Amino acid sequence: MIVARRIVSKADAERSREYRSIRILSDGRVRLADPGSDPALDFSVQRHHWEEPDVWVYDSAHYGIDAQINGEGVLTLFVKRSRVYSACFSFILAPATLQRAVTDLRKTGNGVERWLAPALLRTQHSLTKLNSNPALLNVIPGLLKSVRDLPVAAEWKRQLRKSERAWKRWREKNPTAKAEMPAGKPTPSSSRRRASRKPAQ
Repeated sequence: MIVARRIVSKADAERSREYRSIRILSDGRVRLADPGSDPALDFSVQRHHWEEPDVWVYDSAHYGIDAQINGEGVLTLFVKRSRVYSACFSFILAPATLQRAVTDLRKTGNGVERWLAPALLRTQHSLTKLNSNPALLNVIPGLLKSVRDLPVAAEWKRQLRKSERAWKRWREKNPTAKAEMPAGKPTPSSSRRRASRKPAQ
């Protein structure tokens, strides 16, 4: 893996690159292109990071991709070591906007659909933890049901297995503790059942 990393000016760092289509390969690598089938949908890529006062760094392997519908950011894909490893919807969306985003991104396909359930689960967990945007939180269970038939990213499944092992070790060390998985956070076993309905391709 070739990683380009260099210090850039603040003016350069404030620029993002817009693409009209995206493809996420089964191993998480990303392919971006300018032609797209949905004129309302684009993907904004920001490969610049602020590290300390007046120091901006360009990093080709660690960055974010924002899916935008009519210019409004709806979903962020997080790239680590040149592969998508997580995703989350915007916490400030209106319920109708989230519903449209799930529908439109499902139609996009090209591997994006593998990250819809993980993004919904992460958004659900975060909103519950923050006690924020209850209207948005209320529509997520129905959206999760609507994407049960979709494949789920292999990286998400790997993270669930890791989480389950860590939770099991904690329970073994604390057998009398009454703590449970935090509300809104998917238990690995239940999420894996959803993920296993259709294997990732």
